[in-house]
Amino acid sequence: MELLQDLGHLDDVLFEQVLESISKALVPEGAAHVQVSLDDVRRLVASMLMEQEAKLGDSQRQLLEREWALLFS
Repeated sequence: MELLQDLGHLDDVLFEQVLESISKALVPEGAAHVQVSLDDVRRLVASMLMEQEAKLGDSQRQLLEREWALLFS
């Protein structure tokens, strides 16, 4: 997720939203120790990025499209 932030795909607000979403979606309430796989995180981040796609500028959208395969393969 830090790579996505470094590349400009996640700003600080969206980064926090992703962390909160991971916690809500992937960690049962009251669970002390839960293993979350990289695939679980990838799916969630991909979903959130796609929700934000309409808000991206043309250059950001083109960058995301070019890097998509690298980030999620």
